[in-house]
Amino acid sequence: MMLTNKNALFAAIVASTLAVGTAANAQESAPWLNMGAEINFDASAAKSKDYEGTLRTEAILNFEMLLHEGVKAVIKTRIQEELMKDGVKPVSNSQSIDKFLEEAYITIETDKVSGLPRAVITMGKGEMAFGQGYSELPIPRDSQLYYLAREREVMGITVTLPTNYLKIADFVAVSLYEAGTGDLKISDNKGISALATKQITSQLEAQVSALVKENSGNAPNEKRGSLGVLFSDSNGKYKVWAEGLWFEHNPTMAQSRNFGGQVGASYNAGPGSIVVEYSQVENSGKETTVAYNWPVGKAMVISPLVKYTKSDVTNASDTVYGVRASLYLSNNQKRALQKSK
Repeated sequence: MMLTNKNALFAAIVASTLAVGTAANAQESAPWLNMGAEINFDASAAKSKDYEGTLRTEAILNFEMLLHEGVKAVIKTRIQEELMKDGVKPVSNSQSIDKFLEEAYITIETDKVSGLPRAVITMGKGEMAFGQGYSELPIPRDSQLYYLAREREVMGITVTLPTNYLKIADFVAVSLYEAGTGDLKISDNKGISALATKQITSQLEAQVSALVKENSGNAPNEKRGSLGVLFSDSNGKYKVWAEGLWFEHNPTMAQSRNFGGQVGASYNAGPGSIVVEYSQVENSGKETTVAYNWPVGKAMVISPLVKYTKSDVTNASDTVYGVRASLYLSNNQKRALQKSK
């Protein structure tokens, strides 16, 4: 199935968010259904392109349905439309339904179903257990680490062990998945990943994770490792995060073995928060981004940003100026800036 008219579909999704907004009181009448919507509009321009504009729109819909006590279905859809690329209107391309359907999975809490210790089993298309991937940047998908610090849009199963089950960690999850991303098919290549987090203090959390997955053909298996920390001020005034990554035989990398990482901080200043983040990937490039997330009312955030990039390959540098306008709607009227999704 193909989405042949993206403009019409995008308009329909935008219209559907109004229905989500009018469902503000639906939580009482339908406690089994939780809905959320997010509309983003991005505008940016790069110095190297003589500041010719790039414009994008994006609509995200989330549905969480309680099918049975302890059994929940989650569906997340995302459609993007590029209105302009470096000053030129691009040719509109059709988008397959499996790309449009970003997440579709079922979670089962075993103790509520079978009386076993409280573990959670997640099956379907979604995000596997790997990486901290925390960021408060307004356009996280433009980060060079976005697709490396997480393993998204893959088919598989994840088992999350009961809290403190292994004593040495607060949260432990293991995933088995197929390595083909972005579709609903089961590829021949498989992968396994594991993640553990530990609350060191009430304000400091540490994360460690690793994955191994098969590459196409006779290429060696890809391996990745991640170590991250997240510190939150007790007054909620600021956060600091850092993550180091190691890659071996990643098909997007020119070298067989690479290191990367990021460090960032956010500070609540006045009505909004200032975000600063630096990332680097060995033999690839460096990025430094400064942004300001400014809430406008209860459901909108305006986020201007400036990003400086430098390539390790060509030694060329560039400066990008941008802004994101985000509208959040949900049937329980809750909104929060969370780690990148």
